[in-house]
Amino acid sequence: MRLQGRGGEKQIFDVFIRQSLEFSEDFSLGMFYLAQDGKRILLVRFNGQHEQSNDPLNMGNTHFRYHIHTATPDNLNTGRYDKPPAETTPSYASFEEATASFLDRIALDKGDRVKHFSQLSQYQLLLEDGS
Repeated sequence: MRLQGRGGEKQIFDVFIRQSLEFSEDFSLGMFYLAQDGKRILLVRFNGQHEQSNDPLNMGNTHFRYHIHTATPDNLNTGRYDKPPAETTPSYASFEEATASFLDRIALDKGDRVKHFSQLSQYQLLLEDGS
């Protein structure tokens, strides 16, 4: 989904949403900024649990839990546009909750939420933006 920023035509963003058909907790929702020089800069990515292990020593790995990757000034200043650091989050515990939280984070207008994400409950669509 291509979005235009509120600041004008020069602010263009691409939003992506993926979910595994075999493992519903494995999902990714993210937003790229499309720079005028052609660079795609990953600003934020909400992820589900996308790695599995039978080794309890690996359970501290961020990717075994719900987590959010967020671009930092250090990433941007050093040209690391595609791999921002990740932190675990208690903000969501399902794909549906992550979608609502993600839409809130990227400040998608309420009308666009209803238009493009009608499968979310009325509660999820409205609660996240403070209505």
